[in-house]
Amino acid sequence: MSDETVEVSGAPRSRVGLPGVVRNGSATTVNETILMLQASWLVTYAGDYSNCASLKGLNAVCTFDTQLEANKSYQLSEDFPLILNEDARTGAELPVTLDWWTKDDWVRIFRNWPLPGLEPGRGGELRLVEQTGAKAKAQQTDVNRMNNFTLASINVTGDNPADLAARGATASGKKGEVVTVRPGFTNHGPAALEVQTEKMPIRITIPKGTTVVDAPRGCVPYVPGEGWDPRNAEWAEPGAKEYACRAGEIVVGGEAPYEFALRIDKVVADATGTFAVKLDGDPNAQNDSAKIIINPTGHGGGDGGQGGGDDRPTLPITGDSIGLITAVGGLLLVAGTAGYLVARRRKTRFVA
Repeated sequence: MSDETVEVSGAPRSRVGLPGVVRNGSATTVNETILMLQASWLVTYAGDYSNCASLKGLNAVCTFDTQLEANKSYQLSEDFPLILNEDARTGAELPVTLDWWTKDDWVRIFRNWPLPGLEPGRGGELRLVEQTGAKAKAQQTDVNRMNNFTLASINVTGDNPADLAARGATASGKKGEVVTVRPGFTNHGPAALEVQTEKMPIRITIPKGTTVVDAPRGCVPYVPGEGWDPRNAEWAEPGAKEYACRAGEIVVGGEAPYEFALRIDKVVADATGTFAVKLDGDPNAQNDSAKIIINPTGHGGGDGGQGGGDDRPTLPITGDSIGLITAVGGLLLVAGTAGYLVARRRKTRFVA
């Protein structure tokens, strides 16, 4: 039986299997269940089961008519098949969620959140089979919506790094003026960059004689050597001398700017700060850092003066992709919307 968290591994373009287990922790039999797979675009559903439907391989919804008896555990007849995108970065940990629902709860949610474009497979059925003996999970008595899903992590192996190249910035102004700088980085590939929320790969030091009056929403004040909790930190807080920043998904060739508004408190010629990006496995350390220069006197730093715009990563979006993103967004909204079911589930409890 799988735990509440599951780890599997595979190289880009490889096929991996994700075990799935569900337990009916209630006192009554459940006649129909639904399993929803949620993953990033770097992980694609690879099955062709007749009782599973997907949206161009992104996410999948499977329906099972197996009767789940009270206080018994069941597992998928086969590991859930997935394929890693060729752009998956070696060293990445890609999150995948297997979320279990009763039919009644599913209908209640999707009466208001329809899922257009899901196409069923043409092969055999993916089934649920009872677990027996030592594999069965011990009975639990708590009613908790958070027990209804399995959080999986796919560790990407192989040799497919991402080269992130830092880009500096320059600006000039008088004492008391507020200037805008937009340092950032470009992903030279060959792999895409997945969302970075835990390791915070960006470090920014602020030039001497200036004060941050506006910081990007994905950045937080950082003090080297001191412990800190990014979940409870003051995001986009002005006034710090150094910041750590998150990074979003950046395709090969994509850029991620980070816009700061700086007040010039004292005019200092060539006042210099740094923009550094530190990503595990980056094959080129020579381009990991760039300068932020206020009131430059020469041409040796920054990027020639980058300004304007916003701090969001840039992604090329084609016309065909817009409808796909909209539909996938409906699936992803489920995770947040489903929270209200905690109070409404009285008779049936699944434990993944």
